[in-house]
Amino acid sequence: MNNCRKLKAAGYRLALDDFAMAESGRPFLDLADIVKVDFPATPPGERTKIARDLAARGIHVLAGKVESANAFDEAVASGYSYVQGYFFVKPAFRATDEISGNKLSRLRMLDELYRTELSYDRLEEIIKQDVSLTYDLLRFINSVQFGLMYKVNSIKHALVLLGPKELKKWFALVTLRSMGTDKPGELLLRCMTRAKMGELMAPLVGLSSHASELFLMGMFSVIDAVLNASMPTIMAKLPLDDQIKRALLGQPNPYRTVFDAIVCYEKGEWDKFLSHAATLHLDEHRMLAVYTDSLRWTGEAFALMQPSAKS
Repeated sequence: MNNCRKLKAAGYRLALDDFAMAESGRPFLDLADIVKVDFPATPPGERTKIARDLAARGIHVLAGKVESANAFDEAVASGYSYVQGYFFVKPAFRATDEISGNKLSRLRMLDELYRTELSYDRLEEIIKQDVSLTYDLLRFINSVQFGLMYKVNSIKHALVLLGPKELKKWFALVTLRSMGTDKPGELLLRCMTRAKMGELMAPLVGLSSHASELFLMGMFSVIDAVLNASMPTIMAKLPLDDQIKRALLGQPNPYRTVFDAIVCYEKGEWDKFLSHAATLHLDEHRMLAVYTDSLRWTGEAFALMQPSAKS
């Protein structure tokens, strides 16, 4: 308790995890800014009362382990400030399990990027026909991230500067952003963080030459939730590397083991993570830097990829 008081006095915001309205937990409420409630473990009759009582004390309440649309709606209606759970990365299937035409056309543009011989001329023609893509590309290449000493005004010049691997990553980012406009921002943040984690893990697990593929695997790991279609349906139409497809379909291969390690680390399933790390010969102590660097990159990239008035 004394340590918590010191942290609070130093300006830290404190979160109380898996809170129950028991007497033993009440002293911490005077210090807590956020309280996380295990939503499914809390009786329905108490969920609203807890949110109301804590809100009256100026505490933000987080509903944890929300795994369905009904639970999400209930949490919001009950006054919870934050909602956490894997409901956000689950697809809501339509009866036809089909991908809408406009989204599918954007996905098919990836085909040009995965041809044996990349043609910057053909890519330039495709991007020139899309005002949003043109603006995003030039905005991206002229950002501080690249630190260029001059301004790039040519689509083809931008494409050449990026090169094939960075171009695939950039296009995956803008494609998912454009297709996920009706989805929670957390979904895009999740796939971006996974993508960067895969890329940073590559040299740590003997897959340095496959960093770009691991990035794309993470980026497309929640595309079923973005498109509300099954992963097999989407993979059948996406021109991705076969190893990426197999991993996203749950088939065992080195990429899949990397993916499972990322998800276990993300969820805090430490025993499972350590098992995957051992299989990959990964020093688990390196993962904290991987994760924090990925979160930092995601925050910067997400801000850069936000739609502008011109897109």
